[in-house]
Amino acid sequence: MNKDKRTAEEIFNNLASTIRSSHDQEISEEESRKLARNFIRFCQRFIEIRLRIDEEKEPTTKD
Repeated sequence: MNKDKRTAEEIFNNLASTIRSSHDQEISEEESRKLARNFIRFCQRFIEIRLRIDEEKEPTTKD
């Protein structure tokens, strides 16, 4: 189980801050938050696709 005690908001803010820092603070906080949301959506979609692929690989059982 994940032992990270941060809230979802804290994790999101940290991600946005990391993105902004990676751009040497040359993007606004608003833009970094937008990029963080886009990244999260990308990750969610990636996980959904991966789960679908894994489900398709599972052998079907006959009764």
